[in-house]
Amino acid sequence: DALAKEVGAKAPWKAKRAAELDRQTLADWRDANISTARGRTIFNVAAEAIWGAEPRELSLLYVAAYVAASGNAKTAGSFLRLSTTGGGAQEERFVGGSQLVPIKVAEQLGSAVRLQHPVRTIARRGTGVRVVADGLTLDARRAIVAVPPILATKIHFAPKLPAAKRAIVAALTPGRYVKAEAVYDRPFWRDAGLSGQSAMDVGPANTTFDNSPPDGSVGVLFGFVGGDQARSYAAMAPADRRAAVLESFVTVVGEQARTPTDFIESGWGEDPWTRGCPVGHLAPGVLHKHGAHLRTPYGPVHFAGTETADFWMGYMDGGVRAGERAAREVLRDLSAPSS
Repeated sequence: DALAKEVGAKAPWKAKRAAELDRQTLADWRDANISTARGRTIFNVAAEAIWGAEPRELSLLYVAAYVAASGNAKTAGSFLRLSTTGGGAQEERFVGGSQLVPIKVAEQLGSAVRLQHPVRTIARRGTGVRVVADGLTLDARRAIVAVPPILATKIHFAPKLPAAKRAIVAALTPGRYVKAEAVYDRPFWRDAGLSGQSAMDVGPANTTFDNSPPDGSVGVLFGFVGGDQARSYAAMAPADRRAAVLESFVTVVGEQARTPTDFIESGWGEDPWTRGCPVGHLAPGVLHKHGAHLRTPYGPVHFAGTETADFWMGYMDGGVRAGERAAREVLRDLSAPSS
């Protein structure tokens, strides 16, 4: 938290010790501040859950800024706020699933939403842009790129984006993340007064949550598998993956967890339109050099997406903030008098 306060959320690359902190990894900080093997393991579990990455893969400057971003203009971010449920990052869920947000927005936008037309090229055309997608070409006054950074690197920009912009977009590496869910006739663990929520030093599903609907009509327990755990998990046979996750659930809520009625996996690294989850993270040596270009528009092309948020980057909250910021940029540009 002290480092987060030092670097801030909006421009950590301007911090006095930015270059020094960006030469270190989160693992360097862990080893200097946590003395026990089990304490370090639990710390690793937190990193796997938050970033889908290991402490050795994360710039200390990036992590400090990320912690600072788990607040807002009035409330300071903290590691506790970032990693907890009540009063923290995981406090609320959408009844019916968070997919209802884009579904409802799309209903309001109607035919303006064009699906199954992945963008291949964004070229400047006069004072605007020409967007070339599969089966579709559009001319517009402005474009906002809001896809995951790893997908933005696949778009051809004409002219090329500046080297610093290309560098930071390419460096934002998606986490390795799998969500595994087991479905039961009912949330039986509640009978014993158990929440279903856990963080433990054994995997593969070392963080778990109760994902049952509000009425408790069925029981749903899910676990996140991230970082090195996800790498090992991907190499396992499907039956072995299922057995390993259920063993994690047994550890949390008891033997009854071993016999679900259904078992569902979501591996975001295998999805061609995400390529990983939950956020694009940065290794050392990037943020202090190129961070100033993270949100910068170039001509008629603007950039959003949760990685570009000033607060709650990596979360839906950050995605909304980034979208609103990019929209303000576009409105400001379009309302400016022509020179």
